[in-house]
Amino acid sequence: MKVLIVNVNAYTGSTGRITYGLYKYLKSNGHEVKVCYRGIKEKSIENTDFIPLVSKIEFNPSVMMARITGLESHFSFFATQKLISIVHDFNPDIVQLYNIHGNYIRSYSFLNHLKKEGFPVVYSMLDEFAYMGKCPYPEGCEKYKTICNDCPQKKRYPVSWLFDASSYLFNKKRHIYSGFQRLIFTGPPFVCKRAKESYLLKDCDVRELYEPFNFEDYFYPRDTKKLRESLGIDNCDKVVVCASGTSPRKGGKIFIETAKLLEGVPNLKLIFIGYNRNDWSFTDNVIVRGFINDQNELAEYMSLADAYVCTSIGDTTPSVCLCALGCGTPLIAFDYGGVRDCAPNKYGTYVTIGDVNAMAMAIKKCKKKTKEDIDGIRDYAVAQFAPINIYEKQFNMYRELI
Repeated sequence: MKVLIVNVNAYTGSTGRITYGLYKYLKSNGHEVKVCYRGIKEKSIENTDFIPLVSKIEFNPSVMMARITGLESHFSFFATQKLISIVHDFNPDIVQLYNIHGNYIRSYSFLNHLKKEGFPVVYSMLDEFAYMGKCPYPEGCEKYKTICNDCPQKKRYPVSWLFDASSYLFNKKRHIYSGFQRLIFTGPPFVCKRAKESYLLKDCDVRELYEPFNFEDYFYPRDTKKLRESLGIDNCDKVVVCASGTSPRKGGKIFIETAKLLEGVPNLKLIFIGYNRNDWSFTDNVIVRGFINDQNELAEYMSLADAYVCTSIGDTTPSVCLCALGCGTPLIAFDYGGVRDCAPNKYGTYVTIGDVNAMAMAIKKCKKKTKEDIDGIRDYAVAQFAPINIYEKQFNMYRELI
């Protein structure tokens, strides 16, 4: 089988790891694969199967025009023509789409081309862009159920400085999806539920498929004795970790507010990972770390934690939660569908979105994890999200479409 994969990232970040994992799975099973990706923020891969699409000469003006007009994915003409040429030269049996936003191709033109030429397509929704007019994360907005217009996220990614083009983009997607004969949308349960409620995808073929996550390379339970000693944390201390960074959507500020309510609680240490500013104030019960790029080091922090605190209110399947689960650590999180998809109540405690007091109480009540807890949580995570299980289901969809 010949499979063409299109994604903004080829091997870095959570979406890139999914792309590269699928590539390796397909290649190991004897299939021909090409991966087309943006190629701006990633180094080139010395593998002819991986093809960067856009140059900086085209990318920078494309981003500028998108921000002025609000028309994301409308100005990368040469990259799109390159991608269409690859499609015709390679002539894939299946086109696998992941994130097609990010100002690297004219996604609407490309989708319309695939539709007219009759290529079978699996569109895996790693966010909610497929059924939104403009944004990948609605953050409480429900206009996607009727029609996107007067977008409340105009100033957020993809940023528009002047014009609100959400209604125009919404209708372009409606036109493209209509009559698209061999098109399957996949996503985790929360995304599929919302997709089926949306105006754009309510009549489309939408199927549940978790996002795969590779636990074997890095995210497994670690010996944390040295880390605990280096941080000055006693064996009797309970530890919670949050690696949200400072993005508003990830909710890092909420964790800091929660920590203030927990000042003075004995034998409790809070670790905040991803701080890249100099204008936040922290209480003495918080150990602050910058971004951790070393996956082994991150796995040690996840293993050290007795609970991982996820303050996100806009993720479909937060990979950082899967990192924690793979290391045998339960979750404390807001009751948001994308996060709830990560773990059942047995391995997760969920509180009302934005309720800092409830979050603080959940942290206060959490217990030090046992070896039995660690093994049970990890076994669940591997069974639910291991790539081999996900990619096999994905491949079965390919065969069905063909």
